[in-house]
Amino acid sequence: MKKTILSIVLATILLVACGKKEENPQTQPAPTAEAPKVVVEPILNVDSLVKEIKKQYAEVNKNWNKATISVYNYDLSKEEKGYSFGLFNNNLIKIIAFENEGGMINSTEFYYQNKKLFFVFNSSKIEGDYEGAENYSADGYRCYFHNNKLVKLLDSKKKEVAKGSQEFQKVETQVLAEEKVAMDNFKKSK
Repeated sequence: MKKTILSIVLATILLVACGKKEENPQTQPAPTAEAPKVVVEPILNVDSLVKEIKKQYAEVNKNWNKATISVYNYDLSKEEKGYSFGLFNNNLIKIIAFENEGGMINSTEFYYQNKKLFFVFNSSKIEGDYEGAENYSADGYRCYFHNNKLVKLLDSKKKEVAKGSQEFQKVETQVLAEEKVAMDNFKKSK
């Protein structure tokens, strides 16, 4: 009987021991901390993007003559802002915002493809007989966008503005704010 009890005790100890994992710090895997997630954005080839944007720009301007144009709040005889909207195949391709500031006509053209802003051109010209008008440059800035981010900026002399500079950031913020106002006016005009 003692042998039977001893056998049962030993069998129980073996079963319990086999069910337990040995806790040896050398064989235990180290606790895993979740690695921080790093978002890696692909490096953009700005020159290739600009080439593609120039093709899209040419396509929009080619289709402008075939586009359905609507005008909203447009009267340059008054000092206010007006808009022209161009739709081609029911898709917005261009918004032109005009503003008369005491004889200085400012215009900003917003170009779209697949509902995304890809290019902005701003220019100013003087209307009427103003002193110094003959020396005034009509060119403005050119903004190249990719995924709603300014990727290249050219000033009025077509000189590239350094990405990350204060001027670059200021123009990006200003242009996106103006584009939002223009888009809001487009929605109101429907």
